[in-house]
Amino acid sequence: MRKTLFSVSLLLAAAIVLAGFTSPSVPASDKPKAEELVSKHLDALGTAEARTALKSLNVEGNLMTKFLRGGSDATGGPFAMVSEGHKLIMQAKFDQPTYPGESYAFDGNKKTIGFIVPGQRSQLEDFLNNNGEVVQEGLIGGTLSTAWPLYDWQSRNAKLDVDGLKKVDGKELFRVSYHPRHGTGDLKVYLFFEPDTFRHVKTIYTEQSQAQMGSTPGMSSIGGGANLTMEEDFGGFTKVNKLMLPTQWTIKYNQEGLGSGSSMVEFDWNISRIQANPDISGVTFKIQ
Repeated sequence: MRKTLFSVSLLLAAAIVLAGFTSPSVPASDKPKAEELVSKHLDALGTAEARTALKSLNVEGNLMTKFLRGGSDATGGPFAMVSEGHKLIMQAKFDQPTYPGESYAFDGNKKTIGFIVPGQRSQLEDFLNNNGEVVQEGLIGGTLSTAWPLYDWQSRNAKLDVDGLKKVDGKELFRVSYHPRHGTGDLKVYLFFEPDTFRHVKTIYTEQSQAQMGSTPGMSSIGGGANLTMEEDFGGFTKVNKLMLPTQWTIKYNQEGLGSGSSMVEFDWNISRIQANPDISGVTFKIQ
């Protein structure tokens, strides 16, 4: 009898081990449908009542720009980003004649991107100008903007593909491929969410671009095109008017030249104040 029970136990153990080897690498629960993931993400932002009450946002602080490769300069200055519905504008002012700041805007119909000097844009501005959907879709800045597309992605006719859990920066995160209705086709957009909180913590944009001319020693010209990657990272979440919003925002722009030249620039947005539903009656969502 003992021998029979022992044999049965071995068979059960073998069955369990075999089941472990034959189970799918990504369980169904690790790859929710797009609607389910977005619903959990929005709940992580705040209640439906709190989200409906949000009409506009004002984010202020200091922007520090560092050239990590292709230059050694660093500069910074105050910035403000205001959003209302699908409209947004961001302006940063630096005390440097050859690099006076960064700016971009979308008025609900048309984007306008600033110049650092007449006819010359920074790398970030150039990237946003060539990939208008990043601004027009409200992707840049994530949930720090009311234009964040996941508030109403279906009415925008955007398409989301949940790619499952992916390891990024040493963490397992849900990756979602975002396909805007009107895009360049060359740009790939990936949104990343924490699997336990469903907070949006990262966006990666990738593109292969034709040759472009830089405007400062830290923004050197490139020959033969380049592989471009822009990463946005968010953290330091805190409650603002019953909404859980990030207080840390970093953009890292990486340009790998296929012909010659490469550079990496980091933009560190040190946020000091977030206001929900401020008076924005005097704001024009256009770069003059």
